[in-house]
Order: sequence, then C-alpha cells, then structure tokens
Amino acid sequence: MYSSEEAPCQFCTARNLKCIKSWGPKSLLPRVAALPSSVSLVNDSSLSDKDLRGIRYLFHWHNYTGGYWGTGWLTIVLQHLWNAYGFTFAANKTLLYSLIAFSHYHMQQCKKDFDFFLFVSRFQKSLISAIDKNDVSDGHLFAIFFALETVLGDRNHQLAHQRGFVQVLKELLVSHGGQDHRKSQLFHLYPFILSYIRRMDHYYNFDDRRHEKLLLRYEMHQVAQLLPMPAFVQDTRVTVGLPLRFWKSKEFRPRWNDLEYSLWDDMASLKVCFQQLFCIDTSLQAKATRSGAMNSVQSIVQNFVSMLRWPQIAEILNCVLYPPLTLEN
Repeated sequence: MYSSEEAPCQFCTARNLKCIKSWGPKSLLPRVAALPSSVSLVNDSSLSDKDLRGIRYLFHWHNYTGGYWGTGWLTIVLQHLWNAYGFTFAANKTLLYSLIAFSHYHMQQCKKDFDFFLFVSRFQKSLISAIDKNDVSDGHLFAIFFALETVLGDRNHQLAHQRGFVQVLKELLVSHGGQDHRKSQLFHLYPFILSYIRRMDHYYNFDDRRHEKLLLRYEMHQVAQLLPMPAFVQDTRVTVGLPLRFWKSKEFRPRWNDLEYSLWDDMASLKVCFQQLFCIDTSLQAKATRSGAMNSVQSIVQNFVSMLRWPQIAEILNCVLYPPLTLEN
C-alpha cells in the first residue's frame, strides 16, 4: 500500500528496501474500450429524451428482466413487436406513442401526470389520422391493445378501447383478404391478444353488466369464433389462447397450459351466449343474434366432446372416471 506513486509502499519501507513499482498481471492485460453507461442500444435521433427514456424502460423491463408480476403475456407481445418494428417502432408512430404512454404510466407507478396525458394525446391523434386515411395496420391494433393496459380500472376507457380494438381487428381481417394473411407479420398473435383482452375484461369488469358491455362481449366472442387460424405457430408461447378448433387437424396436441386457456375462453363464450339467449330482450338484439348464439353453444359443446376423445385427455380421465371413458361413449 502507498499514498502516492512517488512515495514508497509500506512493504518496502518496513524492510528498508528500494521501492520500484510495476504494473500487476491484471493491468498488463490489453485494455478494451467500453461503451459509457449512458449509451443504449435503443436509440433514435428523431426522438426526445423523454420518449427514449420510456422506450428504454420498456425494453429493460420486458427484455432483460422478463417484465414484472402478471405481465408475461405482454412481454411475449413486445418481443414480437420488436422483431417486426425494431426497438423504437419507427415504422408506426401510433404504436410508438401508445407504448411510450404505457411505459410512462407504469414507470410513474400508475400516476397520470402532464407528460402522461401528452403521450396519450399523441397516440389518439395519430390513431384518428390513420383511421381517417383508411391506413390501419397491425401496429394500430397493437397500439390499442397496449392502450387497454395503460389505464386500468377505468370502465369507460376500457369500453371505448375494447370497441376500437374489435373494429380495427374486423377491418384487418377484411383487408387481409379472408384466408390470405401474408400481408401481416403478426397475424399469429391475433388469437393470443384477443384471448388476453377477454380474460382481463372478466377479471377487472366482471360486475359490469351494462347493455352495451354485454353486446361488446358477445361481439368479441363472434370475432373469436370467426377468426381464421394461423397455419402454424413458430413461437409455442403464443399457442396459449388458440381455440380447440385449431388443434383438430393437428398431429400434435396442446400443452396443458394451452388447453386450460382454451377452455377458459370457451366458458366465457358460453356465458355471453347464454346472456344473449336468456338475459337480453329480443327487441334489443341484432337480427339472428339468438340463432347465432345457439349455434355457438352447439359448436363449443361439439369441440369439447371431441377433445374428450383425444388420447392424452382420455388417459387422464380414465384415472378418475368409472367406468373408464371409451372412444365409443
């Protein structure tokens, strides 16, 4: 130890030795230039410091830490969005502004300050402009999806953005041309995020039984029933939320986690169908609503019965049922 480079060290002084200082083995290693801690891979000269701060926070939480409790589904969606749009979502400003608002809201522990309302305003203006120009794309759908996760517990906010999500989803399905979804990089995520929205609606708004809310839930069910299925899904994490009909013609079967959420979605569909059949006056319903609800119930039951005949399901049920289930039953 020594107080300065000129002064002798304690070891040499105690032994009356001449002190000659030299670099140790670690210091002799070749030095590698390191990036300053302030430099981030997430950068865009066209964005303000506030915008970049929100995007970097989002990237850090959902890429390095995997998000926080209860946000695993959002992390999966974000990872697919980064792959499609890049780290700063430069190709779709509506998506960018929505994600900055989402990030700021959670970064400020769900406080709505001046900057938050500024970010929300930019998102809304950009979305309205895209709708007016008839230039709606995947990015706008996912922008609304994250707007739903930005203000939790506000029923009017949820209702307005759920309605917007359904309308944009319908427009995309029409613009993609039926079964031709090559225009969309993110079509395989449609069932995934729709399932998530329906489940969160049940969690946060279970007691909300306003007429317009019941109609919207039934409309989400209709879209889920008509939604074309992707031919294949490379990321097995997003098979969660795919309906039973997706697995009918597949050689492989769903994981138990996939099956759990598929059945949950079917239970939600049965609930909204029964509400249309027994809780809403016919005069308040659109034409053919009741017949459509009855057909949906029959389809759900048929898919469930078909599922019971899958070998892996029959094997489990045979452990708890007597007499054992057979394929002829």
